Amino acid sequence: WTSLTGTVGAGTSNTNTATNASPIRLTQASTMTTLGISNGSTVMVTTAAGNTNANGVWEVSGVSGNSCDLVNSSGNAAYTGSGFLRNMTHRRILLDNSVTVNIASFGNRGNGRTIWTQASNVTTSFNTTDSKEGDVSDSVAIAASFTTGKAAYKSTGSLNLSSYQQLSFWIKQTSGTIAVSGDISLRLCSDTIGDTVVHTFNIPGLVALNQWIPFTIDLGSLMNSNIQSVALYVDSDKGAQTFLLCNILACKPPSSPDSLNLQSLISKNTGDECWYPIMSINDRRVMIDTGGVNNNTNPLTSSNRGGYYGVTENVTTYKRETIKTNLASAFGTVVQEVQEAGTSSNPFNYEFGWNRTDMSTRTSQTYFDGLNGFGYGLLINTKNYVNINNFGAVRYDRVRFTTSSFQNHGFIESINNTSYGIDLSTQINNVYDVIKTCCNANGIFHDFGSSNNIYNKIITIGNISNGLSNTRGFMNNTF
Repeated sequence: WTSLTGTVGAGTSNTNTATNASPIRLTQASTMTTLGISNGSTVMVTTAAGNTNANGVWEVSGVSGNSCDLVNSSGNAAYTGSGFLRNMTHRRILLDNSVTVNIASFGNRGNGRTIWTQASNVTTSFNTTDSKEGDVSDSVAIAASFTTGKAAYKSTGSLNLSSYQQLSFWIKQTSGTIAVSGDISLRLCSDTIGDTVVHTFNIPGLVALNQWIPFTIDLGSLMNSNIQSVALYVDSDKGAQTFLLCNILACKPPSSPDSLNLQSLISKNTGDECWYPIMSINDRRVMIDTGGVNNNTNPLTSSNRGGYYGVTENVTTYKRETIKTNLASAFGTVVQEVQEAGTSSNPFNYEFGWNRTDMSTRTSQTYFDGLNGFGYGLLINTKNYVNINNFGAVRYDRVRFTTSSFQNHGFIESINNTSYGIDLSTQINNVYDVIKTCCNANGIFHDFGSSNNIYNKIITIGNISNGLSNTRGFMNNTF
């Protein structure tokens, strides 16, 4: 684990040169020391023109003065400018050993990533502006005349997946009739062209266009020892559709303590440490997601916010899984809502985090997961005397408590939500024991006269914009 040091944005610099060589050597406007970059650091290069193979997420070596090498990179043309380099080591967790297997749609163009092979009436290409791993995602554009069958495939080389049981991947549909469960599938094959199907993973319904979703699908048994390709199949003809794919992984069985996948949360799990969402897994490198699922590896210059803030150290790392709720179709869709108010003599207490075997003891917290960045993970609207404790919300639009009073909340954590970690509007005379917001677009938002509240502890880490935003009549609150 490596913490961001210095001012946010200080690790960003214009790229002066990027050699058309193997490896690509960058020369920056700033020194590597100023950028906080040393051998082994993880960096991101964006908008490099000409030598476009420099773009992507890389480890660096040969660090000296203003220059560094991009490990395992190869140039593709003369550099013509416009590139930026950003230190991303604070958004990287480096495992001692890999616990997943890369299958497809990973890495950068500059270290050999190639396009999927298309079928007739299908067009495959790289999307260079929207990716969750590396510098591109894989676009599969299906024409209306395609009907059904194998749309595209990718040779993987020979993979022994006999210790793995789950398939984890990012998918986004950008056009066409929205796919429902059973419309499309990913299939692992024992031949090199996606014809001899060994395992089929039906992709759940996508509910909305233009939202990245991390799916993890459990096969229920261990996979084959000789996988040589992966293919996207259309199983129900819905006309013209376009899908983006990224970071397809084999993961261990759910019962394994190291069954890390793209839906997992990862943490040191000590003290006030947050749980962090995952953007990508590539071998030993785990990249932290931030600002909602639609933030990608090509952010704006200022968006290297997010990531880990704490003690830089090698330490035991933990993962946990979430409880998935139904996918929402819009930002304001209510996913979970408290329906009744309590009274002063009989408040309603919602206590989460009970052990799963017999629900007799509270051992942790419960984290609910919207997956696609839409919806209110929990709404409390005009309900007094309602108390929430040991509750977590991940990958929604926000948690929203509004126009309510006389609440006494315990532990609440919001992670990687699209708009706000928690939206507290017109909240009066409430107590919040612990609020943690991690890697959201914004952390805690107060609006419309929230007043006379008590906050015992607030932790906001890695949010893209404001950790704490107070507006319009926020007054007489105690921290």
